[in-house]
Amino acid sequence: MIKIWLKFLSNKRNFNISIITILLFGAISLFFSWFLVWVENRDPYLGEFIDPLFFWDPIDLSTPTFFLTYGIIGFYILHHISSPLKIVYFIQMLIFIVACRIVSLTLIQFDAPEVVWSTAQAANIEGQTLIQLADPILNNIIYHQDTAIPNKPIYTHHDLFFSGHTAKCLLASLLYENKKMRYLFIILTCVMATFLLLQHVHYSIDIFFAPVVTFCAIFLHNKLIKSKQTL
Repeated sequence: MIKIWLKFLSNKRNFNISIITILLFGAISLFFSWFLVWVENRDPYLGEFIDPLFFWDPIDLSTPTFFLTYGIIGFYILHHISSPLKIVYFIQMLIFIVACRIVSLTLIQFDAPEVVWSTAQAANIEGQTLIQLADPILNNIIYHQDTAIPNKPIYTHHDLFFSGHTAKCLLASLLYENKKMRYLFIILTCVMATFLLLQHVHYSIDIFFAPVVTFCAIFLHNKLIKSKQTL
């Protein structure tokens, strides 16, 4: 594996593309982290979306959601660790998805339902509620925390349209060349997205729109690669 990566990076063009891709991913991730500060502190002009699928009280599914999300993405990377170009292309498409989220969160501003910490608490509240998603990676790297309340992430409530979890996991699933693997991970992505919906972490519109962005990422990236090959 190491020899494969060394051989890949020994090509100057591959090396430059890999470095630029990693730097861009790091830069946009850092920007997105601070961008969410503005997202959380603004007053969303669209208000709360009355979701027709929120006809149940939210269920805390943070743990299975966490393992499915990072399991899907992590397994894709491990499965293709000996294919450097596929890893680089995957990261490039992730950059596109994050960029689309910045645009969509800027233009489409939904407010979140009232935050609760259990299904029992939600049962005593009129109207829509959500249970805070506990994601150790996002909570400690991307989201900022309220230091007055330990382990309680704050910059998550307006991070809604569209679902980054769904878009990124679907991306990893669709990029498998093996059909059985592709279908398996698409099913797992659908399960993960259902968990987000059951916990009311995202509105249904956030989840249903995510595949549109994923398909655009794949289509535009493939078109870009083909156009470069014809030059």
